[in-house]
Amino acid sequence: MQNKLIFIVLISLFSFAYTATGQKLINSPYSRFNLGTLEPQGSFRSLGMGSVGTAIRDNSSIYFSNPASYSSLDTLSFIFDFGFDYGRNFISDGVSKYSSDDMNFHHLIMGFPLAKGWGFAAGVIPMSSGYFDISEKVTSSDPGYDPNIGEYIIYHAGRGGITKFFIGSGKNIGRHFSVGANMTLLSGNITRTNQIIFSDYYNDFHDNNTEKLELIGINFDYGIQYFTTFKNNWFLNIGASLTSRNNYRSKYEYLSTKYTAYNITDTISSVSDNLQKL
Repeated sequence: MQNKLIFIVLISLFSFAYTATGQKLINSPYSRFNLGTLEPQGSFRSLGMGSVGTAIRDNSSIYFSNPASYSSLDTLSFIFDFGFDYGRNFISDGVSKYSSDDMNFHHLIMGFPLAKGWGFAAGVIPMSSGYFDISEKVTSSDPGYDPNIGEYIIYHAGRGGITKFFIGSGKNIGRHFSVGANMTLLSGNITRTNQIIFSDYYNDFHDNNTEKLELIGINFDYGIQYFTTFKNNWFLNIGASLTSRNNYRSKYEYLSTKYTAYNITDTISSVSDNLQKL
């Protein structure tokens, strides 16, 4: 029965990870760099306490930052933790102001006991968002206008993100110790576009630069906890966790072109690299 339940949970999570393609629409300039804007990790109960969880043991919540905590799950429970978050972002350059807001998927985590003192958990959690949408129009009335260049529009946009999928187990070792491990799969892609479009659309060559970053890899997280109780409902929990060496494969593509409205395209540069980080 437990094997069937694990199989159903894994199939559900993989299906959800495949179909959950909603793009987080918080427009942040920090998404232009590296892996994008990093998302806060944890369930809402953990985030409400400052993302703590390494030493916490709770039979009604899942703290995946330390898989040793899974052994505390109640033998008659099944935990399904699904969350959305709402974000609002304010940007100002000292002259103009802009705001954006969005509500989107935050996490899906499941957990249940395999036996007394032995628990299992799995989840899908967005790790980063690569969304941004920035444009600037330079006209003849702007201070930076150059008559030799003319009027133009600068456009920057990004889409995609990185998602984390994990499965793990934690088991009690004796009366006061618990150990656990997570296997974490990190995957996703981020695309970025940078364009300069001149006002003389039909005669000028316009710039178009595109970047694409794909990332996939597996690593392991390990945890240990010591726990004991005292009189008058006092207790002590001590926890520690660590992550193994990362082994992610990435692919980076960059293409820079000039084009006109007459389907004339000239490739300026092109880069395609397959990288591996150990």
